[in-house]
Amino acid sequence: MIQRVQSIFLLISSICMIGFLFLPVWLKLDPGSGEMYKVFSTFMLYQENAESVVQFIYLPYAYSGGVAVLTAIISWIEIFKYKNRLTQIKLGTLNSLLMTGSLVFLVYLTYNAQNEILPNILGEYKLGLFMPAVALIFNSIANRYIRKDEKLVKSVDRIR
Repeated sequence: MIQRVQSIFLLISSICMIGFLFLPVWLKLDPGSGEMYKVFSTFMLYQENAESVVQFIYLPYAYSGGVAVLTAIISWIEIFKYKNRLTQIKLGTLNSLLMTGSLVFLVYLTYNAQNEILPNILGEYKLGLFMPAVALIFNSIANRYIRKDEKLVKSVDRIR
């Protein structure tokens, strides 16, 4: 059934991963020169000053965005595989691994950017960084409810 509580958690998880695509993850701004670096899950935006042209750097950031799209798709597939709970559990585990990988990869990239780009100025993490973590929490809660349903079905089968 699609109206189960784990479906709601999986929907929230996929919305968080889609939000991860559009929200900034990290920002570094030099107040003196106006130089700005802003990292999203799919690219890094660089602007030398307020009047200059914006440059987009896609690789290696696009890998994290691609994994985010993949995790959102897997969440939707998992919602509609409600008749096969074991497949749902496997997809949920795969989704958790991909979300963790995406988050760790992006933290690694921003950590390197922090040390290499304007090292004397401190960058700040933005809301986009926390979206995969929130999605991971909701995915884990959904997996817990799926396992609970599977145990309930097995206990009923034993009674028959």
